[in-house]
Amino acid sequence: MTRPRLLVARARARLALLVPVASVVAAAVALPLLAIGLGDAGAESGAATVLAAQPARAAATVVTEQLGDAPTAQARRVRAAIADRLPADSADVTWTASVTTAVDAGSAGQEARITAVPSLPSAAHVVSGTWPAEPTTSGPVPTAVQADAAQRLGLRVGDTVAVGPRSALVLRVAATWRAHDAGAAVWSGASDVGSGTDDGVAGPFVVPARSIADVPGTATATWTTTPTTDRGRLVAPDGLRRGLSAVTAATSGDTGALAGADVSGTLPATLARIDVGIATARALVRIGVAVAAVLGVVAVSVLFVLLRDARSREDALFTARGATRAQLVRWTCLETLVVAGAGAVVGAVVAVVLAGLLGHGATPTVWAGVLTPVIAVVVAVATAGVVAARRTSSVGATGTWVAVVLTVAVVAAAAFATWRLFTVGVPVSRVRGQVQTDPIAAVSPVVTVFASALVTVVLVGVVAALVARAVPRWRRFLPGLVVRRLARTWASTAPVVVLVAMAVAVGGLAAGLAATTSAVDGATASAVVGPAVRVTADGDDAVEDGATVVAPTAGVSGRDTVSTPVLTDEVTAGDRRVPLVAMPAAAATDVLGRAGAAAFQGVAVPGRAGTALPAGTRRVEVTVRVGQATLDGTPRSDARGAVRSALWVVDQDGVAAELPLTADDGADVALGETGRLHAVLPTAAGARGTTWRLLAVDPTLTFSSRPADVDAGIAPARLRVTVGVAVADVPAAAGDRVLEDLGGPTRIPLGAAASGRPLPVVVTTALAAELGLRPGSPLDLDAASTARTLHTRVAGVVERVPGSASTTAVAADLPALVDASVLGGPAVDGTAGAVPRADETWIAGPDPTTLAAQAARHLTVSGSVSTRAAVSSTPVLAPAVGALAGVAAFGTLLALLAFVGGVVSSADPQRSATSRALGVSPAAAGRARVAELVTPVVAATLGGLVGGGVTVATVAAPFAIAAVPGATGLVTADPVVVSASTFLVPVVVLAGAGLLAAVAGRRTRRAVAEGGHR
Repeated sequence: MTRPRLLVARARARLALLVPVASVVAAAVALPLLAIGLGDAGAESGAATVLAAQPARAAATVVTEQLGDAPTAQARRVRAAIADRLPADSADVTWTASVTTAVDAGSAGQEARITAVPSLPSAAHVVSGTWPAEPTTSGPVPTAVQADAAQRLGLRVGDTVAVGPRSALVLRVAATWRAHDAGAAVWSGASDVGSGTDDGVAGPFVVPARSIADVPGTATATWTTTPTTDRGRLVAPDGLRRGLSAVTAATSGDTGALAGADVSGTLPATLARIDVGIATARALVRIGVAVAAVLGVVAVSVLFVLLRDARSREDALFTARGATRAQLVRWTCLETLVVAGAGAVVGAVVAVVLAGLLGHGATPTVWAGVLTPVIAVVVAVATAGVVAARRTSSVGATGTWVAVVLTVAVVAAAAFATWRLFTVGVPVSRVRGQVQTDPIAAVSPVVTVFASALVTVVLVGVVAALVARAVPRWRRFLPGLVVRRLARTWASTAPVVVLVAMAVAVGGLAAGLAATTSAVDGATASAVVGPAVRVTADGDDAVEDGATVVAPTAGVSGRDTVSTPVLTDEVTAGDRRVPLVAMPAAAATDVLGRAGAAAFQGVAVPGRAGTALPAGTRRVEVTVRVGQATLDGTPRSDARGAVRSALWVVDQDGVAAELPLTADDGADVALGETGRLHAVLPTAAGARGTTWRLLAVDPTLTFSSRPADVDAGIAPARLRVTVGVAVADVPAAAGDRVLEDLGGPTRIPLGAAASGRPLPVVVTTALAAELGLRPGSPLDLDAASTARTLHTRVAGVVERVPGSASTTAVAADLPALVDASVLGGPAVDGTAGAVPRADETWIAGPDPTTLAAQAARHLTVSGSVSTRAAVSSTPVLAPAVGALAGVAAFGTLLALLAFVGGVVSSADPQRSATSRALGVSPAAAGRARVAELVTPVVAATLGGLVGGGVTVATVAAPFAIAAVPGATGLVTADPVVVSASTFLVPVVVLAGAGLLAAVAGRRTRRAVAEGGHR
């Protein structure tokens, strides 16, 4: 027989072991390619999901210029300047132009926003009519009006409306429309897109692009850049971020299409945060690949040991006929090359096919598709050669020392990598604008898992040896025999223990990392966003004339949905500027849960200032009595003037409004007269029924004629006027004050005064540590919105204030703060002054996505709507955790495969015959067989659980912090060592091993009963 035929026949005789070798190599090739392809593609797809969840201004970059005389040419020129700086097909650049002007739509003083939006048909749908086309003849310009604006103005399809001074342009309503998504990045947070109004300005009225220049007024052109996706993945996000930076830089130049333009939006910062999450996910995928490689090598080693032992007799025959050990090794390597090569090719093909089917075009790269099979084949051949060169599986003193030295070295490497991880803080970070991965810190999970498996092998081996030495003192024969067999065959059992321990540890790592990341994700969302949905409204920092209402939530409804107004501000505490979050303390638990209950506990002030109005009151009647002017107590009838008044009211949540008090004839109350004034309460101040409190009347004294001898700049005496007010049908709401010419604001309280103590606040632990604060400590805060000093006392200390996005923050009760700001008192400089404006609405409910869409639809002032999904890392990290779970499943299968090999190789009929000869009962022999097989697996499972727990405890928190955008430096992480999925792999391993051991025990029992012939 020729040598090739001999080798083929030799391989065919051992197909039962060579096929598993090929299968393991195929899996070892396919798994890394799939993990890298699907993990990377999944992370990038998750990045697109995270970007889509961002509020409009965080998901786009907007370039703004004054509209030129040639709008179309200007649009092309600037769009080209932007596109030239961005990677091809990485972003859409949408041009719009708008101008605000008066419209004659049956409403005096009504303004509307006239705009050109060429891309409108792709972002909105027609409610009635048809999209307007470019006008071809003179006459009214066709326009598409936002449906709610049309309803508010009483316009229908076919109606005409004049715009501009002296009705300079006439528009004809061709269609009404609504946006597909009012919160989409392309709208840049404009509220009229959803509700038809933006702070009282109706619209948008969309006209053809060529007609926008004909609209009277100063028009503004905008170019909105939004990232594009290809099969669910962002296109060149790194290049896009750099290109946007180049666009911003070009606006500061003296020439060019972008010179002098304004740039807004935080898309580059959003992409930078997402990049860190993607890099962390990739690091986790590489960790899984490294663990899979170690598992594959161990599994192949086990199979080759079984193959060598099974060929021991035929190798002896070949040796007797003149074959050398080197020839046998070469034959084995050649055989492995063919078998492993076939398996590697199959694995690569399977990976390419599955990657294309399962993941967003996640085809492995060419170099990975070639290099991975080559490495797998080389490692398999080298492993086969090393195993074949050894003659026996027994382990002597040298082998023991090698195992111990290897374990010590790997444990030392794990300790060093973990130390490095804690030194750098997180394995992936952004340094000087670049994402950097620390290679030593990034491999810490791999070496920790491997070290735990080796420690398990050594410890269990040592225990088995010690127990075997104690066997002679045992009275019972069978347990001692089992222990001696385990100790004697530990070298062949150790690889199975390594596989089981690593599989269990990787499963625990995947479960712990997922649970820890989820906890960090929730903590970060609570700290950055706060509630489930957060609505931020643009506008002045302080309350101005007229009703000032936070972003309305009247259209946001649903089962178990609650909302509350919130004031966000910056205050100076010591020499630090820190965020202030003020909301009704009574609503904190409903909107924020336990975190809100803790942050706002103790900040509420007992009792409320002012006087409550009867339920259902819509109109407030106030009698204002103005006395004669006096100078040094002497009446001066030659002083003429009037008092204009405003009414300060506040609702049950602390939202203040300054309402003008007017007479029926519109006149002010003259000196020496009494006037009957009224104010109409706002109708849109929160989703719940509103109850109002009267706080004060704010009179303003003006003189039309002063006595000749009055000179406020020289004489110390000033003209004074006594003003008294009384609210009809509310007896407690009355009072009077003396107004002084050219004096500061003097408000007349209507009822109870504000709290007579400093405002109670809660501060974060970090701020308390920096300023040396504790409960009861006084703390002065200088508010940025009103330039007033808040006198406060610390009522409590918490780890974080929800929604502050800072480790140093302050929480306060909104009604108490507003009462003090309107009325003055010990909490706010002692005198009445500017009142901070509640600028946000926080909403909690079971369906944040729907609530966010409703909020964007009903927003009536420009702003943004965000949800906790904006900072969630789950879409980015889930594929990487899935890859780790896949590696755990791979390890489980390999462990069970190695266990089967161990069962088959150790099934020696001579053992059954010996047991029968020694008088061992079949049942006892079966139980001994089961114990001999199951004990190492149980020990390895326990070791894997401990190793996985140690790995999670040491490395999960830094990886979770790095993976969640915005978590670094903001939240701390407590690793979740044990979760429900931690025990999934151990249960599968123990169940599989138990089932196989039971089958082996039954066969042993029958063999002993029949005399060892089975």
